[in-house]
Amino acid sequence: MALRRYGAGVVAALVVLSACTTSVPPSGGAVDTTVPASSVWSPCGDIECAQVQVPVDYSRPDGETMSLALYRRVSTKAPDAAPVILVPDYRWGDNAREVVELAPSHLGSGWTAQTLISVSRRGSEASPMPAGNEHLVSTRDVARDLEFVRTFLELDALLAMGWGTGATALATLAITNPDSIARMVLDAPMHPLTSAEERTTTQIAADNAMVAEAMRWCVSHISCPLHANFAREFNLFRTNSRLGIVDSAVTTAVVARAARNAFSVADPQSFFTGIAQATAGNSASIL
Repeated sequence: MALRRYGAGVVAALVVLSACTTSVPPSGGAVDTTVPASSVWSPCGDIECAQVQVPVDYSRPDGETMSLALYRRVSTKAPDAAPVILVPDYRWGDNAREVVELAPSHLGSGWTAQTLISVSRRGSEASPMPAGNEHLVSTRDVARDLEFVRTFLELDALLAMGWGTGATALATLAITNPDSIARMVLDAPMHPLTSAEERTTTQIAADNAMVAEAMRWCVSHISCPLHANFAREFNLFRTNSRLGIVDSAVTTAVVARAARNAFSVADPQSFFTGIAQATAGNSASIL
């Protein structure tokens, strides 16, 4: 999962953010970043869950609302310390629940320094859009949702970390509502003013470059399970996906995430091994 890649970064960010619990926002007002008892949380496994109601369409703030899922793991060292709001990158399958649920195994003792609260962005499986409103998932909408989260948690300002699209949403919130951010750590944000068309074009180019690099690596390494005939073997994977031999959970997003994770840690072999195993009916290693 992508959280493993960001583990060291999250721990480092917690160290930085934990030193900022008495930070002062740009307006000069004091920041109260404790989690209030009035926040409504309920147990869900080893963590806690909550729902916050946000407008579906911010151009109609008094109109229909939707539920935004939040997940919390309370610090065992300092339960009353400031929470760190985590906003994952949705493009690669980062699951907001898993970010805090798997914190002990992926982040080690680092997570105990702060209470972690992860936000499942609108349009995700945990925070689905009402039918007919699937298009209302812009970065600006997500930033407005984060402002609602801040209000829901009764925080004067947020201590936050985001990566990818999550970082872009936090950057947008900082631009539009600077007093809502006490401190934040951003990993690989895009410019908030980048249009959806530009983001899509950039992403397609990056995906194509990654595919080309993956193919070059595989055909030049005899250890690659697809080495003998890359095109034939990959077409077999796609055929078996249509036939149901490959687990239906292995979606395009899952494959892209697996490839990105493998290449980001210089382990492309694991990706192609996973593809070969999934083609044969065992998809566990790629999920």
